[in-house]
Amino acid sequence: MRWGVLFFILLIQVALVSSYIAEVTVSEGDLVVLKPEAVDPDDDEITFSFSSPFDEQGRWQTTYDDAGSYIIEVNASDGEFVDRKQVLLIVNETDRQPFFEFALEDIHTKENQEIMFYINATDPDGDEISYFSFNMPNNANLTENLFYWKPGYDTVRKNWFERILSRYFNYVTKRTFDITFIARSKDKETTQTMEIVVEDVNRPPVIHSINDIPVDKEDDVFITVKEGEELIIRPYATDPDGDNVRYWYSGFSDSSTRHVDYGEEGIHNLVVYATDGKIFSSQNVTVLVEKTNRPPVIESINKTNVYEGEAVNFKVSAYDPDGDDIVYLVADNMPGGATFTDNTFEWTPDFDTVENGKKEFIIGFYAADYNLTAEKIVRITVNDKNRAPIVVNATPEQIIKIYEGEMVTFKVNGFDYDNDTITYKWKFGTFETYTDGNIHSRIFTIPGRKNVDVIVSDGIEEASYRWTVDVFERTTIPQPEEQIFKRYVIDG
Repeated sequence: MRWGVLFFILLIQVALVSSYIAEVTVSEGDLVVLKPEAVDPDDDEITFSFSSPFDEQGRWQTTYDDAGSYIIEVNASDGEFVDRKQVLLIVNETDRQPFFEFALEDIHTKENQEIMFYINATDPDGDEISYFSFNMPNNANLTENLFYWKPGYDTVRKNWFERILSRYFNYVTKRTFDITFIARSKDKETTQTMEIVVEDVNRPPVIHSINDIPVDKEDDVFITVKEGEELIIRPYATDPDGDNVRYWYSGFSDSSTRHVDYGEEGIHNLVVYATDGKIFSSQNVTVLVEKTNRPPVIESINKTNVYEGEAVNFKVSAYDPDGDDIVYLVADNMPGGATFTDNTFEWTPDFDTVENGKKEFIIGFYAADYNLTAEKIVRITVNDKNRAPIVVNATPEQIIKIYEGEMVTFKVNGFDYDNDTITYKWKFGTFETYTDGNIHSRIFTIPGRKNVDVIVSDGIEEASYRWTVDVFERTTIPQPEEQIFKRYVIDG
């Protein structure tokens, strides 16, 4: 379309100018066509010719190196005569658009990896080129034509759904950045857009402290605990990617808590691990278990239940679980009459120990090493023991000889060691009994040998005494017999 317009302009200009130089202005890259008109008075055929750089048809395709002024001579000839005219042709410079020397390829990279490349453009006119860009990521730089970017670890931020996918599946979170680069010279510019895909780089959790002790990766964390105590491990870690952190343990303990047994004195090692479910970090921990002095142990002593008058005898044994010497083993609050010699307790409760029912005696046994004392309480229950009453004396003699019809008075004195009330029961044969005092009188009317029994009772226990009575008829003369006497002595 442009050359048509120029042809029209040239045509008008040449038609109007007959005696002076015509002036035509075009731009580099234009197609210039000269169409002169001439009149021959003889109506002869007219031919035209043009000076360089126009061809014989009056055409010239300008290039971008043709800026300048040109005097073009146009000749009109009828074959015999020639008429000449000049045209001033001005070719203005055309600012051409710069172009990139190569297409930028898309880049796939990961967080914390450097990206650096040059963008090169050429200006066909040799003009100076300036470089620009837009949609640049944070921290990216374009210095002249050098692009540099090191995507930080926060470039790709996972949402909650991506966190689930990355934890339980092999899903890699990524982000795409479209960057447009501009090459500009004078008023002309060209653009090129490329794509940078950045993959998330999963970073391990960072362990900051254990039991409030700051962590230095070069050194172990020291924890002190005593035998018999609970070892408690409290790690604190964060994940730089915002992932959830979990812990596990190995070595001296496989959990965050552990009971330290006696005998584990010394230095032990364990490792604390912090993981986001994919990768982990670890910290060495040195556990110093200090010795705990334990008190001696007095071995079990069975509860004792006896009656008055029964002997109580048992040995008390003690040992120290740490192997320490036992300094002493003593008894406390022993009842009267009890002894504790060579770790042996001996006691026979007398019959005055308990008045009625039963009584409990609490005795303490103590064993000690150089620092601690152990106590063992033993309970001894003494039950009241009822003692049977006794016959102190009785009258008349045990063997009596009398005549029929005579009266005999029997008397017996009983005694109860427990001061219980005693009763007397008199028996004259199988079916004849009387409850009376300690004196009983009777007339024997039937000859023969008779037994008279008296039973002395405290209601629980009994004592008895027997007389033998020989009853004779009046005509029978009893033969004298040796009299037998018994003597009774009351203790105390």
